[in-house]
Amino acid sequence: MCNFAKDLYFMKNENKIVELLTDLLIKQDEIVGAINGVQSNVKKLNQEQTKTNLALGELRLSVMRLADEMGMAQEHEKRIDKLEHKVFGKG
Repeated sequence: MCNFAKDLYFMKNENKIVELLTDLLIKQDEIVGAINGVQSNVKKLNQEQTKTNLALGELRLSVMRLADEMGMAQEHEKRIDKLEHKVFGKG
């Protein structure tokens, strides 16, 4: 193969390499954009999760208070029953 033919062959290969690198850079930019979108979504989800955790904490506290109130109501019911038995002789 003469030098000119070799040079043409290598130039074609170099052009292919440049084209492939260009395509890779374009895809890389697309991937970076997608990753940025995912990161933004994850940040929003973390913020929502924080709000949800706070709401769950408040709900848990409310349920515990309600349970305490129900326990007190049951105690009052028992006391009332005892008083009714003594006062009215129910039986």
